[in-house]
Amino acid sequence: MHRRAILAVALAAPLLAACGTTTQSSSGDFAGTEKEVADAVGDLQQAASRKQADKICDDLLTRGFAASLQVRGSDCEAEVGKALDDSEDLELVVRDVSVNGAAATARVVRSDGGRPAAFRLENVRGTWRVASFG
Repeated sequence: MHRRAILAVALAAPLLAACGTTTQSSSGDFAGTEKEVADAVGDLQQAASRKQADKICDDLLTRGFAASLQVRGSDCEAEVGKALDDSEDLELVVRDVSVNGAAATARVVRSDGGRPAAFRLENVRGTWRVASFG
């Protein structure tokens, strides 16, 4: 249950624009590799807003992180899906990105004034993937 609460806080922050078909993003505040990292967080938010647990587990999280979310008798997709079902629509804004080789940290804040988080990302074969929600 603790993992589901963590997932709900982290994944349950999709960026939904007024029309519901586009997403807002803070990635425009960055350039180069930092923008790629911010875009990866935006991709996570977009997949969360669309309740795409399979995309999150298969394409947006590192294999190790996805495996760590599994609970006895349940896989990553099922756990992420439950977290998304329990979530509210909030906006996440990437405030800062730091990159060190194939590792990066995105400092993220929620639109509702919740605690900031430091998402850790890893570059896996040219694609930034979330390795932890901090």
